[in-house]
Amino acid sequence: MRTMREICECVVVRGATLFEGSGGMAAFREKHGIVSKGSGTGFSEREQKWYGWSHRAVCGFGIGDRIFEPDFGDDKTLFTRHGSQPIKNMDDARKAAEAFADYVS
Repeated sequence: MRTMREICECVVVRGATLFEGSGGMAAFREKHGIVSKGSGTGFSEREQKWYGWSHRAVCGFGIGDRIFEPDFGDDKTLFTRHGSQPIKNMDDARKAAEAFADYVS
C-alpha cells in the first residue's frame, strides 16, 4: 500500500482550516525548511521545492513535476501533474507554486 506522500505531495482540506490544531503554517514551514518568499509561496533549499499555499491547501513543486494549470487534468490528477509543461528548473517550480497559491487562495 502506498503512503499518502507517495500518492500526493499536496494537502487539500475542504470545509476546514488546513493547519487547525497542527501548529500552523509556521510549524509546517519549519518542518520542511521553507523560507517564505512572498504571499503564499516559499522555497525549501533542503527539498529543492517551491511551495504554494493558502489556509486550505499546500503543495510543493520541484524538477520533474508540471507547471501548475488549474484547468488541466481532472479530480484524480495530482496537483503536481496539473499542467502541460514540465518543470525544468527552479524558476519553473516558482511559477508553479505561485499559480497554485493563486488557485487555492
